[in-house]
Amino acid sequence: MKKSLMWLLVMILAVSMIATFSLIGCKEKEAAPEEEVVTPPPTEEVGEEVEEVEEVAPSTEVLVYHYYTAGDEKAAMDAVIALFEETYPDITVIENPVAGSEAMVSILETQFYAGEPPDVFISADLIRTADWVRAGLILPVDDVWEELGLNDALNPNLASMPALTYEDIHYGIPELTAYESGIIFNKHIFDNVGIDPTSLTTVDALMDACATIKAAGYTPFAMGSQWLWALKFPFVDAVLLKGGVDKYKAFYTGEITADDPAIREALEFFANTAEYTNSDHTAFDWDGACELVVSDQAAMYVHGSWAGGWLKTMGFEWEVDMGIIPFPGLGDYFVMDGNLWSVPRFCEHPDAAKKFIQVAGSVEALSLELVPRDSTIAWRTDIPATGLGPITTDILEIQANASTPVPSAQCIEGTDVAFVNGVQGILQTLLIDGDVDAAVNSLVELRNTVFGEEGE
Repeated sequence: MKKSLMWLLVMILAVSMIATFSLIGCKEKEAAPEEEVVTPPPTEEVGEEVEEVEEVAPSTEVLVYHYYTAGDEKAAMDAVIALFEETYPDITVIENPVAGSEAMVSILETQFYAGEPPDVFISADLIRTADWVRAGLILPVDDVWEELGLNDALNPNLASMPALTYEDIHYGIPELTAYESGIIFNKHIFDNVGIDPTSLTTVDALMDACATIKAAGYTPFAMGSQWLWALKFPFVDAVLLKGGVDKYKAFYTGEITADDPAIREALEFFANTAEYTNSDHTAFDWDGACELVVSDQAAMYVHGSWAGGWLKTMGFEWEVDMGIIPFPGLGDYFVMDGNLWSVPRFCEHPDAAKKFIQVAGSVEALSLELVPRDSTIAWRTDIPATGLGPITTDILEIQANASTPVPSAQCIEGTDVAFVNGVQGILQTLLIDGDVDAAVNSLVELRNTVFGEEGE
């Protein structure tokens, strides 16, 4: 009996010792990985990553694409760059000026998809820029927007422009805008034929004046259609005359086709101006057409107000040699475009790019631009009126008297670049052959190709 009890006690003691050692071993095994995580040995890879972050240095250059290549536009761009380099002397601006906004947009398109965009670019083709924004190719600039105080300073008529804001995030910094529904006139020719240009308040009065001017040996309308976009100005005026803003926007967004009565009437009006336009318009670009005005060959130029600034650089003086009136019948409309500074997402120097657009969008920079570019107005409403030129002052007065702001064709939300450009090509053909039916058919086909068949 005693021996049995003794063996039982030995067995219980042995089992207890085994269980205790097993638990200790388990705890040691569980603790080991924790020690490895808490105190990992340093590796060369971690050291290299930290070293790479520490070596990042501020950019010393910024690549800027623009199309301000001559005249008052170049002088304005030079002033902005000088201000930037004075503000940031350690950053050098490398310019790449391109002749024409359309050419620059084509170059940018190629560079975006090659992954080699510039650091900064300016564009008036806001629909194309909006496409790039939606594709994630443009950097947000809310920080710059806030620093520039644009929530309070932006002209409310321009707040809905494409590419400016997308899903409540800002992607562009506004520069200047221009008046696109006016007629710049040669005072000498009007004086010679005895017509007061301010009396041209109706379309009938305008067409009667054209007949008188032509009979006196002058060309009523200067035109340069070598760059097709110049044709949009008289056509947009015609559409607004015949159909108003609703038809205008509906046409450029594909909601209606060119066989709509209002659009057909606009095409007929546009075609009828051919007899009062220089027949060699395809040989001139927009500034070449300015030379017809400054040389007293043409009486009027239906174009963006910047043409007045260009004429000024060619020696024409405002209110002495030239002036501007709203297109007859469109005094309530103020058609405007807009130029935006943008920063591509995959640019090489984003830090320097944001510094550049912060300077370019400032009151100081815009005030400097408006000195040589007397013919444009700023998107900002806080630019001091002192120092503004006579052309800009007159345009601001026209804007104040207009009740309806209207976006330029390439700035209409919902349009398509292919449609806008295609319309311009068809307009050039119409101005040459005068075949309205053919133009209507071509425009309907273009609309269906770009926006889809009606009812789809």
